[in-house]
Amino acid sequence: MILSIKRSVKGSLVKIQAVVLGSWRLPVGIPRYKVGYIRSKNFRGWVCTCEDFFNRRIALNRNCKHIKLVRSQYGRYGQKVPL
Repeated sequence: MILSIKRSVKGSLVKIQAVVLGSWRLPVGIPRYKVGYIRSKNFRGWVCTCEDFFNRRIALNRNCKHIKLVRSQYGRYGQKVPL
């Protein structure tokens, strides 16, 4: 579940910022992760703060379930995020 999503200010490297729940099936104390779309001269892609993404998915060049959730609802590059 996406708690909040917004576009960054003009000129920033981070274009989209979202706060996503870790899992909606867990009881109270659910972790929240931040998902961002970064676009710079040397890198363009999605980044998540979850452990699975940093420990495993980056090396395999894959996205975690939090990034997939945001991309499925707001588009590949976040074009459906309101201004």
